Amino acid sequence: SIPPHNLHEVINGVIALIKKPTLSDEDLIKIIPGPDFPTGGEVLLGSGIKETYLKGKGSIPMRGLAHIEEVQPGKGKHKRSAIIITELPYQLSKAGWIEKLAELVNDGKINGVADIRDESDRDGMRIVVELRRDNDPEKTLKELQRKTSLQNNFGATLLALVDGQPKQLSLKHLLEKFIEYRELTLIKRTRFLLKKTLDRLEIVDGLIKGLKNLRATIQMIETAKDAHEAKTKLISKLNITDTQAEAILAMPLRRLTSLEQESLHKEVKDLTLTKIELELLIQNRDKLLNTLIKELKEIKKQFGNKRRTKLIEGGDQL
Repeated sequence: SIPPHNLHEVINGVIALIKKPTLSDEDLIKIIPGPDFPTGGEVLLGSGIKETYLKGKGSIPMRGLAHIEEVQPGKGKHKRSAIIITELPYQLSKAGWIEKLAELVNDGKINGVADIRDESDRDGMRIVVELRRDNDPEKTLKELQRKTSLQNNFGATLLALVDGQPKQLSLKHLLEKFIEYRELTLIKRTRFLLKKTLDRLEIVDGLIKGLKNLRATIQMIETAKDAHEAKTKLISKLNITDTQAEAILAMPLRRLTSLEQESLHKEVKDLTLTKIELELLIQNRDKLLNTLIKELKEIKKQFGNKRRTKLIEGGDQL
């Protein structure tokens, strides 16, 4: 039950923790101040959020977005006050909430409601709760928040698998574990790329050796009775590996042109630079962390969006 958060804020928090591992919980909460629900609404700041982030478990108060406006019920009729709901709390069904409200009105548990209409369209949600003329709209809105799910709590538990075991973590501990995981992933990826680079470097080196001794290479292949004998001769005479000999035997004739030979020398240079860079990443943790920060910033730029849920004070007063 980890509530959704804003990608911008979470990545900023992760980067801040990478740069300063001793960052306090309070400073981290300033960067990641609360959940960000895709359905918008409001989150009420208070001890619920602090408890969630410091202890890994807590109740976060949230509520839908509502305002009061004057509406025209019909032609020739007087204007009336209405409560307009434009956003509902996270995971609350609109149809279910309207049905529940109608039940409460019919049972006399909520007074002063004349009509309930769903005027939602492609531009967004709009639930109109029309009030009777003598009713106090502010009082009815408070009643809706208290008696329906327009105001609700999100029971958050920051639970994650740590070394295969489910554990309840504080926000800081959770992000630290995530950084550890990303670091390990980067090292594994770098090792994989390094192996691919070294394998290719070995093959290209072998091709260049074969081309340097082109006449002898062709003669060895021509005089050999089969591919196995040709490979054995190449390994012995050119002092190359089994893989390099295989690459020479599979080499297409176009590789014999001077342009192709030049491209092989260029490839060796490029592969050598890549090898040095990848080895440095594995050996130097600071360089690895800088790469991690750079990748996180790219993710933020590509997928980040503005906060939808408003953060307001008042969670402890409820």
